[in-house]
Parts: sequence; C-alpha cells; structure tokens
Amino acid sequence: MQNLKPTPPDSELYTRPKSIAAMAARLKLTRIGLGLSQAELCRRADLSRNTYNQWERGHGRPDVHYAIRLCETFGITLDWIFRGEIEGLSRDLAEIVLLALRPQARLSGAAERTATTLADSPA
Repeated sequence: MQNLKPTPPDSELYTRPKSIAAMAARLKLTRIGLGLSQAELCRRADLSRNTYNQWERGHGRPDVHYAIRLCETFGITLDWIFRGEIEGLSRDLAEIVLLALRPQARLSGAAERTATTLADSPA
C-alpha cells in the first residue's frame, strides 16, 4: 500500500482540475484513501486492472459507463472524478482527500485512523 502524501501546490489538481492528469491523481488519491490496492479496486468494481492502471497513470480516462460503476461501487461522484468537486464524497473520504491537498488540515476520528493506517503502511 502506498503512503498518503501531501499534494504539491503546483499539482494539476490545483492548476488544471479538469485535465486528464488531475483526474488520474484523483483516482489514485481516492483508491489510496479507501485503503485499496489497484487489484482489489478492480476486483470490487469488475474492471480490468490494466485498464484502470492506464486511467490512474493519466493515459486516458474512463468513459461514463465505467465512471458510474466506480461511483456506485465506492460512493464517489462523477463530479469528483471528472471535475474535482469534493462535495458528495463521504465525510471520511473527503477529510482524507483534504488532508492530502492541505496537509495542515485536522482529521476527525475514523478519517484520522484511516490516514494513520495509510501513512504507516509500507510503500
């Protein structure tokens, strides 16, 4: 499992939130925030690991059919995947995302435990 790392301020997540690179970063951040490996995410969402890996690396983006499958499986929104709008994410996942975007942010209960677990996991 990868560590949750702060996102640098020059990241495309800030400078170009609708870009493929920003979408790829959000997919990876979401997966890590949920505590899943790529293999486990793909198994749960019934996706090809190679296909998902390409999306997470910024080599394309999911079409709406697959994006909806991700949303339904993991409780995220199309607005989060494609536009970077955090509204609609679960509170714990939103807090983990905010921690990565703003490392000085404080987390509450379950989100803090998840973030601590992620930070302590081997890369």
